[in-house]
Amino acid sequence: RDQPGPIPIMAAQYDELRNPTDVWNVLDNEIRPAIACTVTVAIDPYQVVVTPLVRTRELRVGPMATPPRQQPDEQAALDRLWTIGGWLRSDRPLEPEQVRLLLVERGLEIPVQPDGRFIVGPLEAGTFTLELAIEGRPPRRYPITVPAADYILAV
Repeated sequence: RDQPGPIPIMAAQYDELRNPTDVWNVLDNEIRPAIACTVTVAIDPYQVVVTPLVRTRELRVGPMATPPRQQPDEQAALDRLWTIGGWLRSDRPLEPEQVRLLLVERGLEIPVQPDGRFIVGPLEAGTFTLELAIEGRPPRRYPITVPAADYILAV
């Protein structure tokens, strides 16, 4: 917002990123296919910006209105996809192999990290059901709305 001119974007210019694999190593992740994208914006490094923690990502798919600095057209606004992330919170330690998290409407099993974090997506906006099954306990269902402020499931 409030850029003095058009925002330059370069895609697939690997000469700018000397070791793309270093990104995955720093994040403690397995190497995955990726396309480097460099976006250059003007910023004031001394301006204080305070915002809430980002808990969702939004991906808009569709043709852009012209000129490109305007908002995407109405059809593109209908094609938004979201990736959500959340946590399982419990008063007792949970072992990942004892926990099964399922997105009921899709029949999709969601991996749960050892610290209780999970990520689901891409999803269209709407209401979904997460089913949590813990070994030795009956399964519990949690209705969620995408997008929402947070996705913390108390176990």
